[in-house]
Amino acid sequence: MVARDGVPLPPGYIIALKPVEAADSKHPKVKSHNFFQKGQAFLDSGGCRGPQLDTLQPGVYYINPYAFTRYFVPTSAVTIDWAATRTDIRKEDWDNPNLAKDEQERIRVEERKARADLQGKVVEAKLSIDISTNKAEAVRKEAEGIRDATKTKADGEAYQQRQVGQGIADAFASQANVIGPERLALLKILGEVAAGKVKIIPDVLVSGKDEQGGNLFSAWLAA
Repeated sequence: MVARDGVPLPPGYIIALKPVEAADSKHPKVKSHNFFQKGQAFLDSGGCRGPQLDTLQPGVYYINPYAFTRYFVPTSAVTIDWAATRTDIRKEDWDNPNLAKDEQERIRVEERKARADLQGKVVEAKLSIDISTNKAEAVRKEAEGIRDATKTKADGEAYQQRQVGQGIADAFASQANVIGPERLALLKILGEVAAGKVKIIPDVLVSGKDEQGGNLFSAWLAA
């Protein structure tokens, strides 16, 4: 606080002396100025003009701006944790709009800097996601290609088998129309016999002889 009126500062002083607290012959009307809220009590107690030694504590004060001027000084609250041997310093700017504004600006600058520092990581993460997505899409396309190729090959083989079967059926029907179904069946059997697919001679021939040494099968054929 700076008093704009009062007793001039004594020579060599840059901070005003505290007002008298007890009445004397020079100051018979001493009263408490109650943190500079009572300007006349300050003057009656011998208050000096200029910077004051007393300061205001946090709170609300009704001070005449024509008698006193307030100046805000940054303060710090120091908390000492003896158990952890740690000292925490917390800066508290009491009722100073300029300092509060500066602090807000500093916070905004720090936020912008933090975002800029993270921008590279964000881009890297996005590229990684894009690469993974592209790889997954390539694998899916490859799987679809293999599936389509396999289906096409299977469809082709099935179509070929159907055509071959249809051709054989058509040829059989044409032959049956020309020579008749009975003869065609006989020719088919003879073809199977010639190819060895049908046996007309058994692998084991059963034979026997009578007492005269004749062959029973030969006798049966003779009969």
